[in-house]
Amino acid sequence: METVFTDEKDERFLKLVDELDKGYFERIGDELSKYENYNEFKDHHVVILALDGDSPIACASYRVFDVDSVEFKRVFVKKEHRKKGIAYNIICELENW
Repeated sequence: METVFTDEKDERFLKLVDELDKGYFERIGDELSKYENYNEFKDHHVVILALDGDSPIACASYRVFDVDSVEFKRVFVKKEHRKKGIAYNIICELENW
């Protein structure tokens, strides 16, 4: 597994976010629409992707919330890659960044 840093415009990230949103919709349905404004990428995000070869398998991002803090967003690991510590690893990398 390799990790790369990118931004909120990266197509690989946007495809993973779409998969994450579909999973949310399957679980909570129309309730998801209440959170649409919170999940838009209006501000710059630092994004990390975990890759298996050329395939994106996980992501996480953060946006600067204020001078002392950031907000982690869109943490997602594809189902077949879960339970391997990938989310933990990419969050640690983002924290160190």
